[in-house]
Amino acid sequence: MKKLRLLFSLLVLFTGLPAAYGQVTTQPSTFLASEPVTIIFNATQGNGELANFTGDVYIWTGVVTDSPTGTTWTNVKSPAFNQADAAAKMTRSATNANIYTITFTPNTFYPIAAGTKIYRLGMIFKNADGSKVGRGPGGDIFVDVAQNKFNLRFTAPTGAGGNFFVLNAPTTVTGTSALPATLALFLNGVQVGASEPNATSISRTVTLTQAGANVLRLTATDATVSAETELTVQTREAVTTAPLPAGAKKDGATYLNGGTSVILSLTAPNKQFVHAIGDFNDWQSSAASALKRTPVSATDNAPDNSSNGRWWIQIDNLTPGREYAYQYLVDGNLRIADPYTQKVLDPNNDRFIPDATFPTARLQYPTGKTTGIVSTFQSGQPEYQWQVTNFQKPKRTDLVVYELLVRDFIARHDYKTLTDTLTYLQRLGVNAIELMPINEFEGNESWGYNPSFYFTPDKYYGTKDDLKRFVDECHKRGIAVIVDMVLNHSFGQSPMAQLYFAGGKPTADSPWFNPDATHPFNVGYDFNHESPFTKYFVEQVNAFWLQEYRIDGYRYDLSKGFTQRNNPTDVGAWSRRDDSRIAIWKNIYDQLRTIDPNVYCILEHLSDNDEEKILADYGMMLWGKMTDKYNEATMGYNTGDKSDFSATYYRNRNWEQPHLVSYMESHDEERLVYKNLSFGRPPLRTIPRT
Repeated sequence: MKKLRLLFSLLVLFTGLPAAYGQVTTQPSTFLASEPVTIIFNATQGNGELANFTGDVYIWTGVVTDSPTGTTWTNVKSPAFNQADAAAKMTRSATNANIYTITFTPNTFYPIAAGTKIYRLGMIFKNADGSKVGRGPGGDIFVDVAQNKFNLRFTAPTGAGGNFFVLNAPTTVTGTSALPATLALFLNGVQVGASEPNATSISRTVTLTQAGANVLRLTATDATVSAETELTVQTREAVTTAPLPAGAKKDGATYLNGGTSVILSLTAPNKQFVHAIGDFNDWQSSAASALKRTPVSATDNAPDNSSNGRWWIQIDNLTPGREYAYQYLVDGNLRIADPYTQKVLDPNNDRFIPDATFPTARLQYPTGKTTGIVSTFQSGQPEYQWQVTNFQKPKRTDLVVYELLVRDFIARHDYKTLTDTLTYLQRLGVNAIELMPINEFEGNESWGYNPSFYFTPDKYYGTKDDLKRFVDECHKRGIAVIVDMVLNHSFGQSPMAQLYFAGGKPTADSPWFNPDATHPFNVGYDFNHESPFTKYFVEQVNAFWLQEYRIDGYRYDLSKGFTQRNNPTDVGAWSRRDDSRIAIWKNIYDQLRTIDPNVYCILEHLSDNDEEKILADYGMMLWGKMTDKYNEATMGYNTGDKSDFSATYYRNRNWEQPHLVSYMESHDEERLVYKNLSFGRPPLRTIPRT
């Protein structure tokens, strides 16, 4: 009989999934390195950067040879990242333009020495020159390679935290085999219960009485061969339950004792355990870094109360004024930044931010200590000294709004330079600047509609004091500042998305997200706006920017998406009156007015008029798209209804209040002047193009 011994010392549990994040699947789902495998890539998942891309897509891939759970991949197939490689070109599906495939045999596809053991395939996807990259929510994507014909795996405990067992507590362990065999389970060399003959799974209850590392071994034997795999599991202490201290009933950081202490709080219902790791403990988890869990009350499910799914820890002996980087380590294997942090450090994108925009000295990532995006806190930060404390907003009926993308409006793409251009905007007669999304989004070069952190100004545009100075200077000139806020959806770098995520989408137990979008035109991951957790989160976001940055209001992107009426493909049904959506927006507007009675609340709604009338008459302002009708006129055509401007007047929509924000152009439409020159009547086409 041939015996195969496979020793896997694992720090994360094998789950049996063919790939991380689900945006990559394989056919077959399990395979050996010596067998052909088809990699299937869904470009709409993960960061979605290659979604609807029309050019060629290539796999950039290598192998993990040091560990079944390793994340360092070498022996990359292609010679240069910024060049096309015909051997790595993927085939676009004939029926779905966002699905790509490539088939190869790992042992011969990669430039590796004969006999090299391949544990995993690492990969990302890119266009020819590498300027567009499809990644998983956490970065690189990994596919496990089976090591023997049984493909032995530990499949329970399931979910995150499966490789941490509570000391002296019974735990069910399950192992599986791809083929029938005699299966046996061992703990620290001692068999647990009887073997299971002719079986594809085995389950046994084990109790770890030895603190620290313990070894589980799963064996499979048939008439010709035997194999085994091992899983190293760690013990942990039971979670301590304690109410959140008075005065710290919120998420994020709360400073105490003159900044020498901080309470960190995280909402994460149904997680098993959480640690805080960071500069304050050299990124090491221990009993001292474990967060306490607040008591759960069956009669109090409000997420703004400390009794529902909240974790917290008080960290002492801090240096006031020092910035500390940190993450939460959830269930032993998921590292996330704090969703409520006001600054993140990004190992992939911060290095491309010019020092003149955001000082490089303040972007020092804890290299070698952790991976992924990290959050920061800093007590005793100097407060910005506001010059304007009594700004009077322009009347709604007098607003002249200039929509502006910081990245493209000025070459330096920063608030400091933007502040210097205000005289130009003032001369145009502008009295309100609408900034396209400025909170932390995926990458640097973006319109910002792919948000990930909602309390963090994106560093590619400057520091938070630069932003405050810009708002202050606008107010000195009588110019209001409106922020484009994206709360219909979030993207894969969001810690709230990562906390409850499997198979390429949020899981059904996510407190904030729908597993699948409930409406058309959704991108990223769709918020469930009927969830009390989402309602609370939206309230915190709204209050933060109004109070911390003294902005004057919001333009809400895709506000029609705030619905749980499930119409994922029917645009007409999605646009019809939705009383639940109306109630959601009334609640949001009521909360805004408790902070600022004169706040601008502008919706990109574009629904049927009966719903828009209700919202407008309640006090909200709504975008009124008039691009096509204006453009007919500016191109020199007089085509009756096609150039009828009457819908720019609110009364012609049967509204009671003048809350219509009609417009010729926005970021979603082609510029009028371009169409004038390209398609206008002949006299317009002769305008010199200077």
